Amino acid sequence: MFSPVVSVRNLIIEVPEGRDVTFISDVHLGFGDRETDRNRERVLIQALSDIKNTTCHLFVVGDLFDFWFDYKTTIPKGHVRTLAMLHDFVDAGIPITYLMGNHDFGHWRYFQEEIGIKVEMGDIDALIGGKRFYISHGDGKASNDRGYLILRSIYEAVWHSLCSDFFILISESVWHPVHLRVVGTLLRQKIMVRQTD
Repeated sequence: MFSPVVSVRNLIIEVPEGRDVTFISDVHLGFGDRETDRNRERVLIQALSDIKNTTCHLFVVGDLFDFWFDYKTTIPKGHVRTLAMLHDFVDAGIPITYLMGNHDFGHWRYFQEEIGIKVEMGDIDALIGGKRFYISHGDGKASNDRGYLILRSIYEAVWHSLCSDFFILISESVWHPVHLRVVGTLLRQKIMVRQTD
């Protein structure tokens, strides 16, 4: 009933000589005070800049942002340098695959429609340069994660049912991203407390 794997997609990536496939995960842009967050973004931008000429495929394996919810006509404030860098990768012909993490539930349009990033809801079984990889954010994979899996199932069902165009239209005028951040932060704190027990 509460499966640790939502879905698995198969993917084959050829890796040209002298090129790499790059994985990043759990950057959590937007977490903490603004100065710490800006430094985190600077480090990420520098790292992406350093690998841009040698990478043939970039995987973001969840939680690039601590919280993300794109509305029909707006996105969360900040981190435009990161979004621009990702756009530069796509413009340069470097595909990006974004696997949803436990902080990712609002990637509905922007990443795919505006940047050209393929967003994956489940795990990936990939053949990369002739070697097999199972790519997953990892939350809910441990046998003792039943509580998390139940919470995730409820959370996803609620968000998917509420995130229709009607809800997005209403939420743009009624629910400000700050309110959504509070909800996400409270849920994350409960999950973190559960994981430390």
